Amino acid sequence: MSHRYSFALALVLAGTTSTASAGARVTSPVWIDREDRIVMGSFGDTRATADNIQYISCVTGAFGIGSCAAVDASGRMAACSTFTPDQLATIRSLTQHSFIVFSWDKSGTCTSIEVVNASWSTPAALSGY
Repeated sequence: MSHRYSFALALVLAGTTSTASAGARVTSPVWIDREDRIVMGSFGDTRATADNIQYISCVTGAFGIGSCAAVDASGRMAACSTFTPDQLATIRSLTQHSFIVFSWDKSGTCTSIEVVNASWSTPAALSGY
């Protein structure tokens, strides 16, 4: 994990945390760094954005291939695909509470897929839609 990536993740988490009567909450719509090829975002907060542009998703199927894709508020897109069993298992662990981080190489192959399932992430079902 690059120092720039670690710093960016820390900023996203620290800068958007608020305390509420139900506990800590983190707002994390789609964030894309095309230079370092990193995407972060949560299902619920992306779904709750005021625009109709942003999305983040990861999918896998029966043929042993998976992919992740996202579009941020400015319309920048990022995507990657994977055949790696560990990454496919990570995609299958997604829930409505998931905060997703993925990165890719120059060929569009996923180099990392990380999922955080946490109470601080807004569930997609409670995002107001």
